Amino acid sequence: MRPQFTVRLVTKNPITLMDGMWPEDRQRALLEELLEEPTELTGPDLTEMLELALQDLEPVECGMKLLQVLMGDTMTKGMRDTVARDMLEAQPWVEHSHMNWHRSIYEAAWLARAAHGSSFTRPHGLKLTFNIEALDDDANALLDTPILPALAMRLVAPCAPDALLWRLFEDQLGDETFAEAPSIAWFAQWSGRERRSATLTIEGSDHWWSSFNPGESIPVDAWPDAVDED
Repeated sequence: MRPQFTVRLVTKNPITLMDGMWPEDRQRALLEELLEEPTELTGPDLTEMLELALQDLEPVECGMKLLQVLMGDTMTKGMRDTVARDMLEAQPWVEHSHMNWHRSIYEAAWLARAAHGSSFTRPHGLKLTFNIEALDDDANALLDTPILPALAMRLVAPCAPDALLWRLFEDQLGDETFAEAPSIAWFAQWSGRERRSATLTIEGSDHWWSSFNPGESIPVDAWPDAVDED
């Protein structure tokens, strides 16, 4: 028997910048590259100066630069040009064929929008918190392990049976591996651990999560992805 839980979506809130996106060290490295000199700025002052420096670039050039910082050699110059142009009018963090690029494209779009305003499409994200209660010892043990995207997806997907992800990934949700899970749940974390329960926070694009709404607790079978566990 697979681990048994009850799951309830408690809160759902819109966000733009997500946990782990554009940490200070990455902002500082990019600003120093653009200014060609070191900086000791921190916090909001660092972000403001970086946005000003990016305004000196044309919008497409700005988008390409941010994609280069985030993607490195994974994305060719020609691809960066195409995606940067798509960021002006479309949502390549949703539509691009490489799902594993979506988070980085979203991250680039957020800072490009902060610097150039409405020249870029606004990215929309959601932050959801779920109460997870373990109904057996195997389930309770999983609450003490680092939460990985595949387990997170199997825990919460039943809360929205009509969500788009069921139409596209029903097989993976019931299988032993769910390789696309990190491209949907961009951030997942446990908190508030109690004797047999914990809070699960998930962040991602509203494309995948808009169908989720707070409601009653539901019974769920969930298990970790075998690939994640290696």
